Amino acid sequence: MIVGVLSLPSNAKRRKAIRETWAKDKSGVFFVVAGDWELISDEFFAFGDLIWIDEKEHFHKITFKTSAFFVVVDRLTREFNINYNYALKTDDDSYVALDRVEAFLEHLSEDKAVRPDYIGKCNDGLSPIRDVEHKYYTNLEEYPEKMFPAYCQGCGYLLSNMFVKCLSSHHNVGTLRYLKHEDVFVGLLAQRCGVTNIHFIDEYHVRPFRTGNAFVAKEKERINSNGDPVDDEELPVPEMAARMIQHRINSDADMVRHYKSHHDSRLILSSEDIFTGELVEYYYNDDYGWLGADVKIVSDFNFEEASERRTHLGNSSNWLQVTLYFRLDQTYETVPYVPFWGTMRK
Repeated sequence: MIVGVLSLPSNAKRRKAIRETWAKDKSGVFFVVAGDWELISDEFFAFGDLIWIDEKEHFHKITFKTSAFFVVVDRLTREFNINYNYALKTDDDSYVALDRVEAFLEHLSEDKAVRPDYIGKCNDGLSPIRDVEHKYYTNLEEYPEKMFPAYCQGCGYLLSNMFVKCLSSHHNVGTLRYLKHEDVFVGLLAQRCGVTNIHFIDEYHVRPFRTGNAFVAKEKERINSNGDPVDDEELPVPEMAARMIQHRINSDADMVRHYKSHHDSRLILSSEDIFTGELVEYYYNDDYGWLGADVKIVSDFNFEEASERRTHLGNSSNWLQVTLYFRLDQTYETVPYVPFWGTMRK
């Protein structure tokens, strides 16, 4: 996997925080920046992980930067004969649990020949926003159609090497009409490349907003109206349980707190660490959070009994299912245990 993190030249502290948290000791993570060379030249040579785009930096250049990243990946992997399966695009205000993404890709399909070409928290059949006051306003001149194509949200999505090769062709990325919404633009490229093998991951695993339903409504309103930033203290407690990607990380300190949640020493990371009769905490959902429970039965995973939400994860022969007795309401529930998700802890 090769990762491209879109960043601004002025966001050196964010890049530093990423290098010290989720990208720590990981190869293949690059920051894609535009703007003045003088602002990033020292960092460029010091770390060797910047892709510099010789264009003026602007919010509406995100599409250009994203496209450039995929073209660079395609050309340099061909030139240096580097094998990769996926390229991941994200932003410098996202926390990416790379170990979980890698494990997810390994477990996505038992038949490696039918791996998806486009993976993320995707939308299908959304209408363009025509409100001129909205941050993501789209006028009729740039996109006259009534509906967008299927596309995955820009906080983090994966393209297969086959999709990257097709996208990078000048007849595709070089001739497609420019759209300032980079995630929709990639959806248009998927349409042109005939990509139909799209894997939709639900919000439980890729979160565009922070945990907490009451907070989300206010946060969406603030972002869509270009409101003032918030302090870390105003945000819900950072929680990476079962997350692959958490968008809208607020600060360097906020990034570190997510890192600590991701690497909680109490997490059960191996099926060999689950024993009947012991007390655990299970991350039930974003409304209830962590609930105390007793482990009653540990058995092989039954796909026929899996909930629809969990089947978004794909298939794997080494998953388990665990019957828990929840102490709060004194009920039993059988839940899937997937080794690479942080849903259980001591």
